Amino acid sequence: MLSVARLGGQTTGALLVAGLFTVFPHPAFICLGAAMMAALTGSALSLGRKYLAA
Repeated sequence: MLSVARLGGQTTGALLVAGLFTVFPHPAFICLGAAMMAALTGSALSLGRKYLAA
């Protein structure tokens, strides 16, 4: 199950980045911004586990 979830995430990420490169000629800032938002969201969720788990 973990392998399927990992592969699904990799496939989805590759599709999104390929879509950005198709739509925008120079999407470097958009890709970096999306990566930053994903990292911040992951960090917030990870930190939130400490307070949500009782």
